[in-house]
Amino acid sequence: MVARMAAGSSIYDYPEVYASLLAVAPDEYVQIRTLLELHGVQPKSVLDPACGPGGWLVPFHDDGCRVAGNDLRQEMVEASRRRVPDGEFTIGDMTQLQMSTGPFDLAVNLSSSVGHLADDVAVARHLDSVRRHLVPGGAYLLEFSSPTHKRTRPRAIWSSRKVPVGGGGHAKVSYRSVHTDPDERVERISLELKTWGVETAPSRLVESYNLRTFPESVVQDLAAAAGFSVEELVRTEDDLLALLRR
Repeated sequence: MVARMAAGSSIYDYPEVYASLLAVAPDEYVQIRTLLELHGVQPKSVLDPACGPGGWLVPFHDDGCRVAGNDLRQEMVEASRRRVPDGEFTIGDMTQLQMSTGPFDLAVNLSSSVGHLADDVAVARHLDSVRRHLVPGGAYLLEFSSPTHKRTRPRAIWSSRKVPVGGGGHAKVSYRSVHTDPDERVERISLELKTWGVETAPSRLVESYNLRTFPESVVQDLAAAAGFSVEELVRTEDDLLALLRR
């Protein structure tokens, strides 16, 4: 049997595979809700400005929240609509959100997607766009890639289990940080995707991309310039979780 190799494609081209691999675990959701509740955030409406296949919106919707999402890729938006038929989902740039069902109590962006924006000017436009879609006092919980040390040796970040994929078959993905340079504010990420019996995806895909990184001081400055206050910054090894308040 000859493996089907992907030429020049991305894991984002396969939303059902991506959704199965990056599904939000119940304990992850509980941790996020606990953090929000500690700050008095008990949302009835939630926006994800870079929603992908709707992974983080599904548990909020299951908890009774009105949800809305935006993504640049049509296939991701279509996957979100299949998972949450009564949500609002738009195809568009997350620096120019055009949601019609707001304003929202909470926005979440928990996949370091701001690191894909071109520069800090674009990040500032994104923050301003989200702020304008929040109620007064609304919160924005988002994740930044934020390594503090230069590293030239590859390091494993995360590997999934072999999981079933909607529509049939199984998949597994592994992510690595190839190198980081806090001075240049860039992290090189690589991933390897393997699938078994998934007719719509290659049996193996290898992909690399750069993420822009954000030291705490830059996060503070960008938030303040967009009209947010920073309520809490939670650091993990190479990431920064920021809770911002309008």
